[in-house]
Amino acid sequence: MASVEEYCTAVERACHEFQNSATQAHAEHVLLLFRRSPGIIPACRHILEHSGSVEARFHAACALREALLREWASLTADERNGLRTYLLQYVLVHAAEVQLQVVRSILEGTLAVMLKRGWMETSAEGRAAFFQELDASAKTVGSPAAQIVSLQVMEAVVSEFSLVTASALGLSWEFHENCRNQLEEQFLRQIFEHAVHSAQQAASQVRTAAPGSEAAAGAASSATAAMKLMAAVLAWDFKATNSSFVSATAAITAAMSGRKGLPDTTQVKPGAHWADILLTAATTDWVITLMPALQGPAAASQLATAARQLVVAFCCLAGDVFPKPTVTSAVAAAGGAANAACAAPVAVTHVVQMLRLVLPWCMPAQQVLKQALAGDEGQLVDACRALAALCAGHKVGVLEAASSAVAGQQQGSIFTALESLTCSFLAAGGVSAASSTEPWLPDCTEMLLECWSGLLAPQCGYAMTAVPPPAQAVECATRTAAAVVEAALKDAAAGAHEVSCRGQPQFQGGEPQCITVLHVVS
Repeated sequence: MASVEEYCTAVERACHEFQNSATQAHAEHVLLLFRRSPGIIPACRHILEHSGSVEARFHAACALREALLREWASLTADERNGLRTYLLQYVLVHAAEVQLQVVRSILEGTLAVMLKRGWMETSAEGRAAFFQELDASAKTVGSPAAQIVSLQVMEAVVSEFSLVTASALGLSWEFHENCRNQLEEQFLRQIFEHAVHSAQQAASQVRTAAPGSEAAAGAASSATAAMKLMAAVLAWDFKATNSSFVSATAAITAAMSGRKGLPDTTQVKPGAHWADILLTAATTDWVITLMPALQGPAAASQLATAARQLVVAFCCLAGDVFPKPTVTSAVAAAGGAANAACAAPVAVTHVVQMLRLVLPWCMPAQQVLKQALAGDEGQLVDACRALAALCAGHKVGVLEAASSAVAGQQQGSIFTALESLTCSFLAAGGVSAASSTEPWLPDCTEMLLECWSGLLAPQCGYAMTAVPPPAQAVECATRTAAAVVEAALKDAAAGAHEVSCRGQPQFQGGEPQCITVLHVVS
């Protein structure tokens, strides 16, 4: 067997030769042989520590992950623990080295895989020791970069233990499901609380640091990592909790059938025991304070993107996390917003918070759409996803009550926002993917039309009596329907001209959403 130095030399040479097309095939063969070689964990560690080639370290990190899973059964408990400690120290000590970002990401995933692979063989105390060691090691290193990496390791753990994003470990589905259930029961809430605390601290530093300073950049990176961890927890495929259930199969199906190029909004149903942390004002107030600084040119930053993704995740909350309405005779006699505000005050308060965050992203609609068509569509797309999630997860009475509260703060309502956005999108060609200048435009238009379908569909109130749509929703929908008719006729005329030229009509299946909305409105 070659020595660790010989392995290092061979891998470095292969990485160099891989850049030359004449020697690329031979270099690729050498690298594949290296990754498949038995007993190469010491060589991988040597390369990670001593090689001056970032590419060599990358291949060493990949080979280490594969060798770890391949040789897991032959490793003793001490060897596994020693390797875990080594990897923790490596990613934390090298946390500030930008050129090793991809290498760190692979090793963070390897740590998550190690934790999961030995999960069923480890006691509850041993599992907790991983997170304790992670926190203690990050504090020992003491750098802001190390704290960021510790959050990224936790995000990798959440991703690995989720059934939707788990790695193929060659183990049974039951194993993955048991790991998911136990992490959720024992650690997921603690991870989320730690992320919230970290995000609050970092957001405060972002607001107080001088713009463009090194302190501001570090605080923004910390806040971004913490918010990504929060969003990862909210994307968790929670197991059955009372009447709330989001199965992994349903999540996978939603991901596979989602709109092309546009993430779908799936309801998040964590259950009633998460309400005290998810719905408390302290969990989201800091986001409201932070968001004004992330408008304009800053809207394209990683921090702004992470913040919006987190808000969209909060908009997806549904089910038993909101207390069941308490229906009294007075509430039963009331209707519309009064009914919702009395029966579901927690849901109304949550929607108010979300609308305060989301509406500035998309209003005024024409101005925001103009910016989006110029190539900066991220904020507008996230706004559409957030509004679609709110409409799907809450009764129209709750939305009306929340809109009334927001309107008092000069921010408009969800109904006027939907009208302005839908009409603007239709005028820009969003009714048809064929005539649209941007691929996201018809997707967003379809989401908004689905919102109208849900808002105008017959619903039962909290006393199980039929509740008509709010008057403002009907007025906005009427004007929207007129815009839909106009856009649909223009699209039909353009389609007829195309058919006459080609001689063959082409349909893409299913009734257009605009037709569905017109049926409901009529």
